[in-house]
Amino acid sequence: MMYNLGNRIKLISGTVIVTLAVTTFFFYLGGSFDRWLDKDLISNPPIQTSGKTESGHLVGHKKIEPKYVIVDSDEKNNIDVYKQTSPGVVNITIFNQVIQFNPDYFMKPSYMAKGSGSGSVIDKQGHILTNYHVIKNADQLVVTLNNKRFQAEQITGIDPENDLAVIKINAPSNLLHPINIAESPNLVVGQKVLAIGNPFGLDKTLTTGIISSLGRTISVPSGIKRMIENTIQTDAAINPGNSGGPLLNHQGELIGVNTLIKTPNGGSVGIGFAIPSTTVKPVISDLINFGKVKRPKMGVTGYSLSQIPGLSTHLKLPIDEGFIVNRVIKGLSADLAGINGYKSYINNQYYKRIPIRGDIIINIDNRVIRNRSDISLALRNKRHGQIVSVTIIRNKDKLNWIKKTLNIKLVVPN
Repeated sequence: MMYNLGNRIKLISGTVIVTLAVTTFFFYLGGSFDRWLDKDLISNPPIQTSGKTESGHLVGHKKIEPKYVIVDSDEKNNIDVYKQTSPGVVNITIFNQVIQFNPDYFMKPSYMAKGSGSGSVIDKQGHILTNYHVIKNADQLVVTLNNKRFQAEQITGIDPENDLAVIKINAPSNLLHPINIAESPNLVVGQKVLAIGNPFGLDKTLTTGIISSLGRTISVPSGIKRMIENTIQTDAAINPGNSGGPLLNHQGELIGVNTLIKTPNGGSVGIGFAIPSTTVKPVISDLINFGKVKRPKMGVTGYSLSQIPGLSTHLKLPIDEGFIVNRVIKGLSADLAGINGYKSYINNQYYKRIPIRGDIIINIDNRVIRNRSDISLALRNKRHGQIVSVTIIRNKDKLNWIKKTLNIKLVVPN
């Protein structure tokens, strides 16, 4: 499945103006051009001069290379990883179509740059991994790769559930330097990490830090509010414009996709979050081949037990929370495993004809299930054919309930 981005756009000339969007809590790293300008960055460009500073290394934009550089082992690793991976990091500029009045052409469409983000080249075919929130509202996307600009005519695939997307450019293979995605990175708190991206439009900026924590759950409103689990928290400085760029280990492998920061002022305060490669790698093939992620479905409808006051007591259930199955969809995972739908109805003061005595799902792979959202989260990163352990409360006879654990083989809908 391809997502058309519209007509071809000419190459951009001049300097892209970068802006900063300010948010109090979680803040997307895709730079926005709608809010306030960084005066030091835009209004007062550095003056080109000649001569040396006291240090003898940098004057204006003119870099004077020292004759010898002495580095320790950690610095050498930073340098090596940067040289290895930075050619595979791209800048993504987002354009939206605007209609302008022109006396000669009446209403003439044009395109205005609205933001920027980052991305990683992942193969020699020109596929680029980034965040879904970076590209979701774009009419045009222009990718800058090693100082050359290419238009992404189509979005190859999107995964709003995990805030991921893949786009494609037609670029010569000699310009495409894929970044290796770690299979099972075995991450630990305190481990060194490196981030490369385009904060505030400053391309290929390297920052370093450590993994501050693992297993964080973050809220990413990609159209509707969604939760992303098991993210990596890092203190490496990441800022607006870093969204979609790689978080790397000391071997130069992508271990995460930088996604958002928590900040009171819109800039980095050392609390950033990245989607881990263990979430990223399994979905890339689907995004390239199908344009979306083919996720297995449990195949049940129903309601949360806590949604109906007093129901647990009325049915003499041994639990207070769970998902009561109303209907089982034929041919999907629950049906094939023998999960039961409702057997009868009751009436109470809150609802009429409440379906009851269907199986109550209370746990999937050691995750507590309270509602439909919990089921979706439990299956989000599962694949077709995987076996999951599902614990249910089953009505044996009238008000007699038993606890049962089923091994269910997951099925993707046709």
